[in-house]
Amino acid sequence: MGTVVWAPQVGEPDDVVVEALNRQLGGQAPRAIYLGPVPNAAADDGEMPSVGCARTLARLRAAGVIGPGTRCVLLGFGHRETHPARLAACLPVWGAELGALGQTLDLESDGAAASSAAAVARVGATAGRVLVLGGSGSGKSAFAEQMLSAAPEVVYLATGPKPTAAEDVSSLPGPDDEQSPTEHPEDDEWNARVRKHQDRRPAWWSTLETIDVVQPLAEDGRAILLDSVGTWLSGVLDRCGAWDDRPGWREQLDADVEELLQAWTGRSAPLVAVSDEVGWSIVPATESGRLFRDQLGRLNAKLADASEDVFVVVAGRLLRTDP
Repeated sequence: MGTVVWAPQVGEPDDVVVEALNRQLGGQAPRAIYLGPVPNAAADDGEMPSVGCARTLARLRAAGVIGPGTRCVLLGFGHRETHPARLAACLPVWGAELGALGQTLDLESDGAAASSAAAVARVGATAGRVLVLGGSGSGKSAFAEQMLSAAPEVVYLATGPKPTAAEDVSSLPGPDDEQSPTEHPEDDEWNARVRKHQDRRPAWWSTLETIDVVQPLAEDGRAILLDSVGTWLSGVLDRCGAWDDRPGWREQLDADVEELLQAWTGRSAPLVAVSDEVGWSIVPATESGRLFRDQLGRLNAKLADASEDVFVVVAGRLLRTDP
């Protein structure tokens, strides 16, 4: 029958546990792994109790402890999961399934092995490109992070202003320095917001802070989480001179958007992108606000057309849109 591993959750496995599992299994991936919930686990910021299991799968996959033929089963979450719609959306992405009370699992047939291998092949995205939309504070970023929790390698593509401690004078731009459009050195609130996102992400994720996203989208074969499309657009509008109505800014913006779309549609590796849904609010009082709202709405529509899945997060609740 092969080895079956039971992994009750007491936290994400450290290197010692991973190495011990590798030695015990002798380099042979188990036929199945069962993962249970952490007792009395407290969920923060909309995090699902099952995310700990997904992160365990990521660590074990990265270390080669479990392989394409390993069937990954989550037990005990039917009545514990506080976000069932999120879990249903994430399970196929994680390459996992939810075990039911009294269920008998077929671990021997070729069909079962093929199904498990196909599930692992999907780890990182449901079908390639996923767009997650939502308003401010809706939980869209947390959901996007949860979707990729079981991927062994993830690049977090951060397009927002870089956090810089205001009290660190040495890091502030001087009078002759050109400040990057992605830096807000004196915005303590923004810095705290960014650090909250950083603290929430798994330690083994890589982070790339840039608005030049085309190259990593086109060339990096690891799973990518782009957060967010709105801050990317803001930086590009700034770089194009849109706020000052610089001659030729519209043509430059169109070229940058077209480059993004080409990299987006040409990408085969997993991609989850977060974007703001700003069109549901009041009409902005300023011309620049209306410009940003309209351009982001158009860009979201183009990216949605080029995505296999589009989710909308409203007040922490998840909606899956029809094609």
